[in-house]
Amino acid sequence: MPIFQSIRDFFHFTRAYQWYPGKIPLMLGFVLTMLLSVPGSQHGFIWVLAAYILTILYLAAAYMINNIADKEQDRIANKKIGLEDWSQRKRAIPVIIFSALCLGGGILLLPVLAVFAMIGCYILAWCYSFPPRFKEHALWGPILCPIAQIPAPALVVAVAWGTLPMPALIYLLIVYFYFLRMLLVHHLLDYENDRITGTYTTAIALGVPATKRLVQLTFVLEMFCTILFLILVVCAGLPKILLISLVWPLFLVILRWIRREPVQLDSYSYIPLADVHESLIPLILAIGIAMNEGGSMIAIVPFVVFLFLYRHFDRLVRPLFNWK
Repeated sequence: MPIFQSIRDFFHFTRAYQWYPGKIPLMLGFVLTMLLSVPGSQHGFIWVLAAYILTILYLAAAYMINNIADKEQDRIANKKIGLEDWSQRKRAIPVIIFSALCLGGGILLLPVLAVFAMIGCYILAWCYSFPPRFKEHALWGPILCPIAQIPAPALVVAVAWGTLPMPALIYLLIVYFYFLRMLLVHHLLDYENDRITGTYTTAIALGVPATKRLVQLTFVLEMFCTILFLILVVCAGLPKILLISLVWPLFLVILRWIRREPVQLDSYSYIPLADVHESLIPLILAIGIAMNEGGSMIAIVPFVVFLFLYRHFDRLVRPLFNWK
């Protein structure tokens, strides 16, 4: 197998295409909220960089664990996950390497209690995919699965800092409800495959109509928490002028309405509030901190802009021209 094809196959196995553009900005949003809420603290840009690297290592390991656990279901559904010619034992090697790198970095950078919290993240990731396999539990699945992605490593940061300010707590609720909504939408879209493979999800347990109503309720809670969060970060010192940027996603929604394009909660074709969560909030937080603190904190702005430039384009620019 050519080297470039092998690298591409490996990255497909990590499923980075699912978590790098969409989930990492939310982790940085949490760290930036902490920085804004605790001004003048000793935690600076290095914490943003450390959270970025450690979260990448954690999510890569967690998704690879899920691939190993789901091998039989993926075979039945004819789903290609990468490294198809590798044995289960060989597939476990990159999981061990990524986990060791993450935990090693945690031991070097974090206090002891936060390292134990990080180990708890890996236990939760394991229980998500392997028995008790929370992902297939109608009750514990929706409760714990969204936590295992970003809220869990975010809480490691909170433990390391020894504080969880109210804006950061509300931000975690936003992330939780956002991921819960995406999980339920995923269950709806995979309903037939899950029924065929015998995968017991919330949508299978509740049925499609009830799951759609749950998606709607989750969206309402997510919207409420987002408004409350914006009020709290302004009170914490975010320059009010930056809130003008929130007019843009509203304009994009109006544009979709003018074009008679559907705005659905149970589809991936357009995800309401994704542009706010994945692009605008991290951006305005980075700019606000740079304006308030100056110095090395200014480096946060190009870091957040250029690292997720494609995501910003995808969420904030592409809809303007209706490009597919």
